[in-house]
Amino acid sequence: MAGYTWAHAIDTAGNTNNLGYAPQNSLDYKAEKGNGDYDIRHRFTFSGSYDLPSRKSWGQMLEGWQLTSIFQVETGQPVLNYDNVNDITMTYEGPGNANNDRWNIVGDPSRLQVSTKGIPRLDPSDPICQSVATTPELQRGLNWAGYCFAQNGVIIYPNAFGTFGNMGRNILRGPHFVNWDFSTSKVWKLNERFKLQLRGELFNILNHANFASPSGNLVSRHMGQLRTTPDVAASNPVVGSGGSRHIQIGAKVIW
Repeated sequence: MAGYTWAHAIDTAGNTNNLGYAPQNSLDYKAEKGNGDYDIRHRFTFSGSYDLPSRKSWGQMLEGWQLTSIFQVETGQPVLNYDNVNDITMTYEGPGNANNDRWNIVGDPSRLQVSTKGIPRLDPSDPICQSVATTPELQRGLNWAGYCFAQNGVIIYPNAFGTFGNMGRNILRGPHFVNWDFSTSKVWKLNERFKLQLRGELFNILNHANFASPSGNLVSRHMGQLRTTPDVAASNPVVGSGGSRHIQIGAKVIW
């Protein structure tokens, strides 16, 4: 059985709670419209089971064998970029109303690539940062924050004080997810009623490195950096998906 899904989720609020993050501009909630937090554009799954041909043999050793496999690949989820420290928009309302400001961006955000090194962070004196801070107000915002980001012709830089940045919501994409699970099982018929099944299961059989979506916090030194696997990020490293290769052996009595 195979299935492919193309989808596009658009909303104005995150899924953290009913309203998600507060809008950067409380008077312009429409500006929050963008990719939903769980906007997975492409997803392909394949699962199959095969009963191996049986032949009468001693101890039923050539009977009751089955192979099962599940393969899954999907594109990354959106990542929200925000500044919750600098309050360049000057809209901070005190504890409990943390800033969710977004900066300015030049270039196509689809060219931004998350990685284990993160998105490069440059000093304000760098020519790339200076090339976009073209007014005294932008220079002040740049010097206040102390850096800009640049990658593949895309520049993210602080907005001018008292203004809102032009970054859209959820414009950064997390990493792809690829996983292949495989199992083999053997069934012994004990009598007319009871059967014994032994299973060997391998999760992430290729030991492919999957990563959870990175932080999009613009004030973090780890912005865009892949640092943990999905199972650890979800606080479920034992049976959660996305971890390293796991091997499991089980037995089951069927009646």
